[in-house]
Amino acid sequence: MRKSPSISYEIELAEKHNYEKGKARAYNLIAIVEASFGNDIKAIEYNEKSLKIGEEIKDANTIRNAVNDLGNLYANAGKYDIALAYYQRCLIIGKQENNILGISFTKFNIGLIYDQVNNKEQA
Repeated sequence: MRKSPSISYEIELAEKHNYEKGKARAYNLIAIVEASFGNDIKAIEYNEKSLKIGEEIKDANTIRNAVNDLGNLYANAGKYDIALAYYQRCLIIGKQENNILGISFTKFNIGLIYDQVNNKEQA
């Protein structure tokens, strides 16, 4: 997929100024675009790049976004164990930040996973 000029420019500018958080955000945006076109493998690759940067710069928001998106992608692919691991990590981050809305969405996603694997008690 060809990147939109604005996202490509954002990556170029972030690299030029060594602004890792901006680069991570650009990778996350590319991942969203790739996923919207059904290119889940590419979306996973870009989210992993975003996650790696988030971990390097220790930015909880970047990590949370990437981890949540990876959980969604793996859940959509039917890889529920992997998705659940990402959602559990997202839940930990949400609790550390006391992000009630984020915790709610993550618990909902976890419930959907348990529903998909017919674990109604956990759901």
